[in-house]
Amino acid sequence: MSVAGSSSVEGATGEAKSQNNFEDGSSSEHSGKKSLLNSVFGVLFTLSKEKDEKHIVMHWVILKVALDFWQLFTTVVKPGYNWQINMNSTTWGWINLPNFAFVSGLGYNTFVALIYIMVGLLSFNLVLCVYVAYAFQKNQFDIIWPIQTLRVFSSVFFQSFDVTSINMLQLGFDCRFSGSEGDSPYHLDSFPAYKCYTLPQVIHTTSSALALIVFMVLASLLNMAEVEVNPFGRRPAALGHSNPEVIGFLVKAVLTTIDAFIGYNDVVAVIYVVLSLYHFYVYFRWSPHFVEWMNHLKVAVAGTILFISVLCVVMRFADTKSSDEDRQSFYRSITYIMYAGIVPSAVLSYYVSYLRLFYFKRRIIKAFGNVAPDIPLRDIYNFKSPQDVEIAARLGRVWTGPKCDQLDKEAVELAGNIVKAGLACFPNNAYATTLYANYLMEACGLFQAGRRQLEVAEKQCEQEATQRAAGGSAGLGGGQLDLAATWSFSAVSRALERIDGSVRQAELMYRSVLEQYSTNIKLLRLYAKFLETVRNNPRAADYYYAEADKLEEIHGRENAEDAGIMALFGQESGGMADGAALIRSAMESSTIAVVANAYGVIQMVNRYGNQLLGYKKGELEGKTLGVLMPQPYSSKHAGYLKKYIARNDDKINTLNSLVTALTKEGYGMSVTLGIAKVSGIGEDSVFMGLLEPQKVKAGVALLWSTTGGYISSMDASFSATFGYHPYELMGVKLSEILSPAPIITNYHARENRKWTNTAFNQHMNQYG
Repeated sequence: MSVAGSSSVEGATGEAKSQNNFEDGSSSEHSGKKSLLNSVFGVLFTLSKEKDEKHIVMHWVILKVALDFWQLFTTVVKPGYNWQINMNSTTWGWINLPNFAFVSGLGYNTFVALIYIMVGLLSFNLVLCVYVAYAFQKNQFDIIWPIQTLRVFSSVFFQSFDVTSINMLQLGFDCRFSGSEGDSPYHLDSFPAYKCYTLPQVIHTTSSALALIVFMVLASLLNMAEVEVNPFGRRPAALGHSNPEVIGFLVKAVLTTIDAFIGYNDVVAVIYVVLSLYHFYVYFRWSPHFVEWMNHLKVAVAGTILFISVLCVVMRFADTKSSDEDRQSFYRSITYIMYAGIVPSAVLSYYVSYLRLFYFKRRIIKAFGNVAPDIPLRDIYNFKSPQDVEIAARLGRVWTGPKCDQLDKEAVELAGNIVKAGLACFPNNAYATTLYANYLMEACGLFQAGRRQLEVAEKQCEQEATQRAAGGSAGLGGGQLDLAATWSFSAVSRALERIDGSVRQAELMYRSVLEQYSTNIKLLRLYAKFLETVRNNPRAADYYYAEADKLEEIHGRENAEDAGIMALFGQESGGMADGAALIRSAMESSTIAVVANAYGVIQMVNRYGNQLLGYKKGELEGKTLGVLMPQPYSSKHAGYLKKYIARNDDKINTLNSLVTALTKEGYGMSVTLGIAKVSGIGEDSVFMGLLEPQKVKAGVALLWSTTGGYISSMDASFSATFGYHPYELMGVKLSEILSPAPIITNYHARENRKWTNTAFNQHMNQYG
């Protein structure tokens, strides 16, 4: 076996383009059975709104947490629970707005109108959700105002005022269903003169209940949609795993609606404590957010609500034999304690959450800092759950540089070892496999290897679903939900982000060129493909495809090909004609010939190249050069192109270089690469690459690796000899297949090592 260091083809795209290739492949392979799932998560991505970290405004995030506390506070501090608060004061009227207590003073007809306004808004947005899901499934968006409307509605009602929205909807069926403390059972609480089981109120009650169910389902899915596919994302609201956030929302929903069904205040007070305690435990135990202080804030809110709920129970079960004056004095004391204890309980809860994560990470560092080479991965640390693996892997979130925008390499490597150890502990768990896939894609830039892991995780999800069905349980587990989000968002969110920033400029460029070369068949087909795949407008694409077909019939296939070649260069100088002749001759040669523009987008590939690389005719056109080379060079090539264009240099230094090219199936081949600039200057440049395959000696198998020791590709001989598919080994350490025992980097006590990275050293030292 011969192991070659990967030089790679020096003509590719950047990281975003490589991601795009991954997404194109995954969507084409899964378009059949995953179209509905992608449609649903397309809607969720639309509702979750901002995935771009540059739009983060910190004070809005903190305001959202403050709104959560405000709404929960008014939920547990209500009349009838002995709080010594002047409920009729103007101040309390403003504080108590989320409970809509003022509605009873507006009249019954106004109350019904408000209910149906809310129901109508929810129904309208549900229709828009169905439309957006349909548009995602058909890959076509004719109008964009539904997306903008959904974003506004979700931001206000689902994210900021979720508890308030639940309060509004539950007013329609707050009918004193049980309990002796309220008068007139089964009468509307806000308007006791109206019975809930008689017309027309029974219609209003049913409408409110159904709308509330729909609202809770959509809000739960939206909370799940905050799962971030990038483990190094810096968005405060981003989730590493979704279950805690979904459970937290459901707990808040029950807290809000429980007194509509149970009229015994003593029982409700106890339920408040139980639910508040569970709410606190969920955030304290699982810490779902990537950003640590966001977890601490959530725990602080939950801890404060728990403190208030406990005081509520104390008042409800106080000595009832005391005199009224003594009881009122006791209630006032408890109310003062509640006011005085809000800030201390929040601070204490925040600090407890901080200590919990601090000591957990300290144990992780100790375990992974003293690892002997012969210790199996699964024995390094006894992870209780795959979610603990994700929490521990956040040790890799260490930023360096003048602007703190660069990830520390040693910290990222530590995170990789933690994820691999977690995968060894939970080899058949879909969520653990998904974590590893995200790490390969986002940390290592190995998108093909990550894609392979996502396929494995998908199969594991199907197995888990089968086991659940056999065991009589229904629904999706947390790993399945997070995998669904990861898989769909990796195909949907990144594509939307790129399209949103570049589609207008690209379309203007196409139209500008078409005005000059309106009869160019090649250009018409490229623009039609752009409309079909980027603009998601197949109707307009069909028009341009039809125009190209008509021109092709008129001019003939040979003339059409010549016109396509000449359109790449323009019509002015003789040098351009020479470039066209060069390309025309290359298209007929027995060497792989690839023509690309200054952005690394493939314009033409000759017949021999398509055959040797495993592509159909025209399949590579419009794709980026990243599909033809392994990592890490494909992710770096965009920078090469930008630097070259910025230099405005006509010289190309790549001539007869020995590099590695990738076939469609991911196999590598050694080729001699020559690059020539055949037209244009700067961003209008057109390049042609000639790749001559090198003969490999019989009995020799080739495996390529990066300078860091990660496998980047293999040839077909290696695959046939050792039984590996290229995607199975992409991103794997070379030492892991050459060494009988896994090798884990010693971070804490490597013999005679001196720390050279100040940021990582300081980050690790804070854990002792």
